[in-house]
Amino acid sequence: MTFFELGIPFELFEGDSDECDAYRDVGDCGVCGERGHLFAFPAAEGAETVACYKCLRSGRVTYPKKTEPGLTPEQIAELWRTPDHDGLDTWPTCCKRPMVFLGTTDDQLLPTGPDAIMMGDFGGHGEGWTYCLYQCPACSTISAQGHK
Repeated sequence: MTFFELGIPFELFEGDSDECDAYRDVGDCGVCGERGHLFAFPAAEGAETVACYKCLRSGRVTYPKKTEPGLTPEQIAELWRTPDHDGLDTWPTCCKRPMVFLGTTDDQLLPTGPDAIMMGDFGGHGEGWTYCLYQCPACSTISAQGHK
C-alpha cells in the first residue's frame, strides 16, 4: 500500500510504504503526542523515537539526505520532509529537481532495449542487485540506482 493510499501522501515518495524502513504504522507521536501514522527517527545511544506524519510534513522532524548540488532551499526542505527508503544513498535529481521515488525492482524486471532506463552511477548491475526507480517530475525520465 502506498502512502497516498494510506492518506499520508509525499510528493517525492510514490513507492510502497513497505519500502520505507522508518514507517511504523499508527500510534502516539513522540513529538506532539497526537495519534497518527508514525515514522522512526534515530535518537541518542542507538534508541529510536517516533514522530507523526504531521510533525514530519511541518518540518518539526526531518530526514536530512545527500543529494546533488543545485537545489533550491524549498526543494531541499521538501526532500528532508520525505522519509528515506531502503537502499538510499544519494537522492537523485534531474532538471534541477529531486526525482520522485517510484519503488524498487530486481534486475529481472528492468526494461531493456528501446525501453531501457537511465542507470545512475550508483552501484552495479546484475544478479542479486535491487534497483531503486525514480522519475523526473519535469521530463518524466526514469532512472535507477542499483544496490546489493
